[in-house]
Amino acid sequence: MGYCVNCHEINITIEPDKLMELGILLSKLDQASPTGYRWVEPGFTKSMNIVEIFDEWGYEVEQDLDGTVIFCCHNSDKWGDDEKLFEAIAPAVQDGSLAHFVGEDGEHWKYVFKNGKMEKRDGAIDFSELPEDQNEQVKYLLDMTTHMPEGPEKFSRWLGFIQGAMWSLGLRKIDEMKDDNRVSVQNGLEKAIEVLRSHS
Repeated sequence: MGYCVNCHEINITIEPDKLMELGILLSKLDQASPTGYRWVEPGFTKSMNIVEIFDEWGYEVEQDLDGTVIFCCHNSDKWGDDEKLFEAIAPAVQDGSLAHFVGEDGEHWKYVFKNGKMEKRDGAIDFSELPEDQNEQVKYLLDMTTHMPEGPEKFSRWLGFIQGAMWSLGLRKIDEMKDDNRVSVQNGLEKAIEVLRSHS
């Protein structure tokens, strides 16, 4: 079965002048494990198509006309050797890129890219400030939805708290919220409000 995750946020960019280096890094990663990686078969770089290669790892990416590679979402709810992938491609990734995941047990962690390196940051959402009564918790979360902060990073963190609390209350499954956020974080918020209102 494996460990299930939800990609709460992904904002990874690879500039056109790094594509050759990216290809070399991916080839080295492929050759480093003749038996492949968890959920990834060996020889994943055979096609040499960037979009297809990352699809093998469960990531949907787009490539602009100028060659820029942008990660759109994580298509799989299974967690494999993704950390090895991020560590391998880090030298080619644009500074400031990041990926934020939430595990099935509520654990949060983030990968941040800077100066050609990948740094893992562990964390957790603290729900201790929520009221004890579930009805009051739902009201509290609904109130939070009316005070969403500006800026994509703060908005995502705020939404992550709301969705994490909803999951802990059994109001929404991780894969459902993953689908909500895949459309857009605004869609994720709208779905959260819809579910919270149905339980208020």
